[in-house]
Amino acid sequence: MKKITQLPVFFTTKYKNESILLLSFLMLSMNSLSQNIQSSLTETWTNNNWQNFSKLLNTYDSNPYLTSNLSQLWDVPSSSWNDKSQNIYTNNLNGTVNQSLHQVWNTITSSWDNSQRETYTYNSSDKGTLIITEKWVGGAWENFNKQINTYDGNGYLTNMLFQVWEISSSSWIDDMQSLFNNDVSGNALNIIMQTWNTSLSSWENTDRISYTYNSSNKVITAIDEIWIVTTWQNFFKQTFTYDGNNYLLNNLSQFWNVTNSIWDNYIQFNYTNNPDGTLDQMITQLWNDVSSNWDNSQRTTYTYLVLNVTNLAFENNFTIYPNPAKDRINVKSTSNLSGLSYSISDQIGRPVLNGVLSSNDTSIDSNQLAQGVYFLKINQFDNQVFKIIKQ
Repeated sequence: MKKITQLPVFFTTKYKNESILLLSFLMLSMNSLSQNIQSSLTETWTNNNWQNFSKLLNTYDSNPYLTSNLSQLWDVPSSSWNDKSQNIYTNNLNGTVNQSLHQVWNTITSSWDNSQRETYTYNSSDKGTLIITEKWVGGAWENFNKQINTYDGNGYLTNMLFQVWEISSSSWIDDMQSLFNNDVSGNALNIIMQTWNTSLSSWENTDRISYTYNSSNKVITAIDEIWIVTTWQNFFKQTFTYDGNNYLLNNLSQFWNVTNSIWDNYIQFNYTNNPDGTLDQMITQLWNDVSSNWDNSQRTTYTYLVLNVTNLAFENNFTIYPNPAKDRINVKSTSNLSGLSYSISDQIGRPVLNGVLSSNDTSIDSNQLAQGVYFLKINQFDNQVFKIIKQ
């Protein structure tokens, strides 16, 4: 099976609250399966209806490695999508990203303007060690910030150092760092964030995030504390809930109420997943203190790259065609398929069709399937799942 490589996990912008960013990183790492997201549509809850807001469109090469993504915003007056920004990626031969270029759409000139560029460096284990961010200023690239990652002998991340470019001295100046304390499995038990005090020439504590995990090494809780004078005090908490397959179902975020010494609800994300664990939809809700209820805020729906015939040639040389399908779905393999069972389920895992393959090239009648996305499973081959689009 071809290697599907995601973007490396780097944090390149100076954020007001680095802890929230690191918590988001954990949230994005929940599902173990590689995800070739083709598009994501975000809608906002307005007047008790979902209305278009933004859209992200990804493009891949034949490997398939991500080569670009286009961000668009919904223009209500014209009822159309308008370009906002794009990222263009150049990749190494193994699929890791070598450089990413961020551009913004100029409505006056109707062209793309350079904005930011990141260049990545890796160690022999393909772990990101360095990223240099440059800004486009006056028609030239200028240094902006830098991130340096350090790992221990097990390849576990131990330090993330952030530096900013000082123009006056033409040198990199320490800004922030994150110190990781890991367990024997490489899970972060806690992360301490510090900022550089130029007056004292020393590091000062700002945040500490402590994590708990379930038996499958999935994060259950992440509690962020802030450093007040000489002690750590509660600040922000995330709680993660999973289904029986360890697919993420809910992420609840709460802030610490100092007066009442309790956690107050703030925001939650509700997830529905495809049978293979990829994310189908995420609904964001905000806590309403007046009504003591969750109010809808945003909804994001994801679609995924439909692999072509070459990419569907797995270890047992399966070919599923045509895809998208209309009235027939053909299952072909160089292996002996006669007598093997198959099943087709919808996006929420409900079985809609099953049967037995009659030969090494079996045609399945798909007329009874409504238009949409389905998953074909050949049960005897390690439950290999193939995504099918029915037109």
